[in-house]
Amino acid sequence: MNTKLKKAIQYLVSIGFSVVLLWYVYREQSISEIIETLEKTHYQWIFISIFAAIISHISRSFRWKLMLEPGGHKVPTFRVFLAVMTGYIANLVFPRMGEVARCGALHKTDKVPTQYAFGSVITERAFDFIIMLSIMVITVFIEFDKIGELIFGQFEGFIPFLQSKMYLLGGIAIVGLAGMGFVVLRWKKLIQIPLFNKVFNLLSGIKDGVIGIFRLSPKAQAAFIFHTAVIWAMYFIMSYVMFFALDETANLPLSAALSAFVMGGVGMTIPTPGGTGSYHLLVTATLVAYGLAEKSASTYALVMHSTQTIMVVVVGGFSLIMISLLSKKTKLEA
Repeated sequence: MNTKLKKAIQYLVSIGFSVVLLWYVYREQSISEIIETLEKTHYQWIFISIFAAIISHISRSFRWKLMLEPGGHKVPTFRVFLAVMTGYIANLVFPRMGEVARCGALHKTDKVPTQYAFGSVITERAFDFIIMLSIMVITVFIEFDKIGELIFGQFEGFIPFLQSKMYLLGGIAIVGLAGMGFVVLRWKKLIQIPLFNKVFNLLSGIKDGVIGIFRLSPKAQAAFIFHTAVIWAMYFIMSYVMFFALDETANLPLSAALSAFVMGGVGMTIPTPGGTGSYHLLVTATLVAYGLAEKSASTYALVMHSTQTIMVVVVGGFSLIMISLLSKKTKLEA
């Protein structure tokens, strides 16, 4: 099959999947009901959430700048920020294209080699992946009664031990060890399978990325860790403060915000444009597990996702314009 045709089909399937998920989540709500709820929204909390998101993007820009400097590329922070936001707006249209887009943007404005820039992005993503995975494991362990019910509840009639935290962890450990043993014994055959090869390359990239961080100077390492902490703290804060934007979610516990944050993060990793649909489904299901009415839960998901999307469109759109102007200036100076 032609590569372009294959990508076009994948893109259409992705959009179709988003539409189906959105329909499923909001199938019992009318537009008038949603508008009525939005009219009661406390917008000051929305602006605080957006502000937290922008801080996270600025910190991400500083962190990426640190990763570029060892290669001799001292790019102004503002231009790095423009490239980062270009990546976010690209992700809204084409899933998984954000990393490529921001590397391309930086090449246009500052002639940073795309391959080098992409390598630094892989390093960033590797560290973020480990952090996200760690937060997920901790959250599932702490909030097992809620998230465990959400994930495993539908199987409890068939596999009762899934209701026990220790049995579940023990089962995961056994399966994990058995899987590792199988991989070691069948390595030569497995590496020839395209899917397994992709997984191996992904894990290899994560390993190389983490090693790359330790090659930074001690000062750069400290700054990298600081900005990483800011990024993830702001991610959580922008989700938590949004609880206060709606009367129905204002009294939910901090643990509900943590669970919604984690499950929302999972939703954003699913290959739908900007996490549309997948984010709404998982966040709604999570908040329902905490006793919130489904309509209120889906409204929170809609407000949270929509405001962040609008922010990305506005700031990302501005970034695209600036990237275009700066790239023209770079060409004239060459």
